[in-house]
Amino acid sequence: MNTTTQLALITWARMTVAQLKASAPQDMGEGVMLTDAQFIEPQSVIQITVTLPDTIEVAPEEKEDFVEMQTGMICMGLCNDASSIEFLENGFTFKYVYFDTKGNLSHEIEITKDVFLRMLQEINEAMAEEE
Repeated sequence: MNTTTQLALITWARMTVAQLKASAPQDMGEGVMLTDAQFIEPQSVIQITVTLPDTIEVAPEEKEDFVEMQTGMICMGLCNDASSIEFLENGFTFKYVYFDTKGNLSHEIEITKDVFLRMLQEINEAMAEEE
């Protein structure tokens, strides 16, 4: 990636995070709230902080499946945003940090290009099986 492209992406990431911060808190559906966003520049990470409502409780034995389902939903959402795909193609990471309403860390999800492509492949395979 050349310097011009890198600077443009960093500027774009800062603007994206500023827009997310300005809209926070934002209901992402079913009471799930986007509460903060930040750009961690040296690692090229766009970090999004989310609070889960009390109505969403995940038993420890169900957490892995829950995180996998959320990862798929995030990837589906990223599919609809050309800038997100551009970030992923250029080595950026989207990191979602989930807390409960008491402020306890619930889980984290990191979406890299490889995770994104794997999830899309799994979604496509599942959809093909349904046909």
